Amino acid sequence: MSPLLAIVRSLVLRGREKMKQDIPSQDIPYRETWILLREIKAAISRQVFRDCLVVGASQENRYCLNPGHNDYRRNPVDRIRNLVDALVQKGAAHLAIEVVNLIAAPLDSRLVRNNKAIPDKKTIFEECIDDYCAKTALDDLIRSNASLEAVLQQAEKCKQEIEETVAIYRNTKANIGQW
Repeated sequence: MSPLLAIVRSLVLRGREKMKQDIPSQDIPYRETWILLREIKAAISRQVFRDCLVVGASQENRYCLNPGHNDYRRNPVDRIRNLVDALVQKGAAHLAIEVVNLIAAPLDSRLVRNNKAIPDKKTIFEECIDDYCAKTALDDLIRSNASLEAVLQQAEKCKQEIEETVAIYRNTKANIGQW
């Protein structure tokens, strides 16, 4: 188990009751990773923090230092972020998404793109056919007892296709007033 995943799982187990309330993403402030790790260490205790990251006290403290400090070392959160960035830059965004989904799994969450659906077909009819193909592929995976990850990935594609259909329908209604 990766150190970052171990930290997330520890936080989930300790704070699951506190996390039942959904918090909109815009309400979650961005913090530097070294500050976030300080807060994590305080939340789960120094010993659990060390055990999850498999480090001693010196390295634990280095992970929580401001990057401007002479003894600063890249912490696991920064390293995972750099890995995800590198995957995206090399055209392997699908692997980056899997990494993020693996980390989000203990929170019973998955990555959801925040961009608007942009139809890739010219007509509503063509978009509807895409919906059907994506849904059929999802059903085939379920019937064949495919892995949960494969089913979830296809479900995301299916949702994306439906969003594209709704987007073209919305545009058509706005421009013509009816279908």
